[in-house]
Amino acid sequence: MPYDVWKKQGFLRTTPGATVDYEYIAKELVEITERFDIEILNFDRWRIDIFKKEIRRVGLSLKMEQFGQGYKDMSPAMDKTEQLLLEGQINHANHPVLTMCAANAVVEQDPAGNRKLAKDKSTGRMDGMIALVMAAGALNNAKSTSGLDAFLKNPIMVGV
Repeated sequence: MPYDVWKKQGFLRTTPGATVDYEYIAKELVEITERFDIEILNFDRWRIDIFKKEIRRVGLSLKMEQFGQGYKDMSPAMDKTEQLLLEGQINHANHPVLTMCAANAVVEQDPAGNRKLAKDKSTGRMDGMIALVMAAGALNNAKSTSGLDAFLKNPIMVGV
């Protein structure tokens, strides 16, 4: 995959070095919150304690909610993602990283018809699709309807 090209073209943000730099990510998130009104950040619990520590250290106050990768959380979010796609509410904008992630994604279904993205069956990286489904899950779980109609009138932008 041409990750270096995607980075140069602005389609991908990377951390410096060979490992995940949570401080760098927290600082990037501060910049993103200055550009966009983020109401909630869904997260997978893997290494979240390290990330939360860095979020506090940079002084970012952001509502965060755990979002599991199993059928319970993913299935309703998958349904919402499908609905948003079919209704034209998601603007993919030919984003090459999301295109790659979508091509690599594999959906797994249990006997009850619940669906989730199966990391262990994917053909490559699919993090962008997982993030998209988690974002749709946040929208699906929105407690407040103030501003929701206005939000839905504007398509979700991926890769901004």
